[in-house]
Amino acid sequence: MSYRKHALFLLLLSLLLVCAAKQGQAQAANAPNSGTPILIELFTSEGCSSCPPADAWLQKIDASQPISGAQAIVLSEHVDYWNHDGWKDPYSSSLLTERQSGYARAMGLNSAYTPQLIVNGRSELRLSDPQQVSQVLLKAVKAPQVPVRPLFCERISRQTEVHRSAMRMSSRPSLSITRSRRS
Repeated sequence: MSYRKHALFLLLLSLLLVCAAKQGQAQAANAPNSGTPILIELFTSEGCSSCPPADAWLQKIDASQPISGAQAIVLSEHVDYWNHDGWKDPYSSSLLTERQSGYARAMGLNSAYTPQLIVNGRSELRLSDPQQVSQVLLKAVKAPQVPVRPLFCERISRQTEVHRSAMRMSSRPSLSITRSRRS
C-alpha cells in the first residue's frame, strides 16, 4: 500500500475517532470516573452474513456500557477479504485485514474469520458462549494496564490532539487521537 493511501487511511480513521469522541462526550460527562478502559475490536464485513448480530451486540455494548468498573472502547473494523465477485465493502481496508491476521498469529489461532471479537488485543471473544464472554470481559477489567508515555503531541484543533506514543513493551511508536478539555 502506498504512503499516500496509508496517510489517507490514517486521516479517515482519525476523523472517525474524533466523531466517536464527540458522541461519547455526553456519556463521559455523566460518568466522572469511567473505569478501566477495555478495547473491544470487532472484525466484520458488510459481505458477511453472520456479522449483523455481532454488529448489533457491539453497538449495544457501546451505548449501554454494561461492564461494571470499565469503559468499553469499541471498534468495528471492516476487513477486505470478503470483497469479491465485483462487490466491495466500502468500509473495508487491507490494513484492518493485516491487523486481524496479526492477532491470529499472535494468539496461535488457525485463521482469522468474521465476525471475530478481540478484547484488549489479548483474548478472542465468542458471542455464542455467554459464560466465556463474561469471563473474558471480567479478566480484561482486572488486567493491569500498560503505561504509555507521550513522545510527540500536536494540536490540530481546539479540543483534539494527535499523539505518538510508545508502550514500554513495544519499540514501535503508535498513533492515537485524544480529546482534551481545557478551561
